[in-house]
Amino acid sequence: MQLSSSLVLAVGLAVSLAATVSAGAHGVRHQVEQTRATVITLTYDDGTPLVGARFEAGPAGAAQATLSGQTDARGRAVVIADTPGPWQLRAFATDGHGARVEFDVSASAGADRAQAGLNGSGAATLPKWLGLVLIAAVFAALQQWLRTRTRRKKP
Repeated sequence: MQLSSSLVLAVGLAVSLAATVSAGAHGVRHQVEQTRATVITLTYDDGTPLVGARFEAGPAGAAQATLSGQTDARGRAVVIADTPGPWQLRAFATDGHGARVEFDVSASAGADRAQAGLNGSGAATLPKWLGLVLIAAVFAALQQWLRTRTRRKKP
């Protein structure tokens, strides 16, 4: 059973058009928010950073910590507090050392500063019409190839 080249072209264009129209819903958007963080550097008495220590942080007096993590290569624990007031950090190193640090978070530290205009809409995407033109060109080339192939087979 042999399909005619115009049928292949028609079906291909229909599928391509449907795929292009639905592809518009697959864009990626993003929003960048900058917050102020509290960075607490933990070191041993000799100045060596407390690397890889587990830490927990939360509002002072809270029954459970709201944040947890590990110190980085410089012994830093980064806390992004969501509520102002007194906070507490507890750090635990694998060698048995530890620390308890109390600090205050001001009301402005919890406020987010949104960057306007950076939602990524269309910055790295091609217009839909260009996609349609490229798809049509591919199917035109396919149709031409099918025509030349059928001409060669005829005696």
